[in-house]
Amino acid sequence: MPVIDTSQITLVSTDSLCQRASHQVDSIFELPLSDTPVYLFKLDTVYAVAQPGVRLYQSVPLTFWSNNFSFLGALRIAWR
Repeated sequence: MPVIDTSQITLVSTDSLCQRASHQVDSIFELPLSDTPVYLFKLDTVYAVAQPGVRLYQSVPLTFWSNNFSFLGALRIAWR
């Protein structure tokens, strides 16, 4: 993951992009997210997707995607 300035991190709220991100995560990880809203962030030239509803002390996969939603990688983040 490259180091970027925080000014280059934005929350994406475009319905079509959020829906596409949800479908891509579902297709790669076979998670039933296709109809579930996701958190979609733009990190400079990369998208990051997180599943909402994670409780404190649980972990959530954070997936990374190119501009055309090709899978780049994933991290598991623990909320504490």
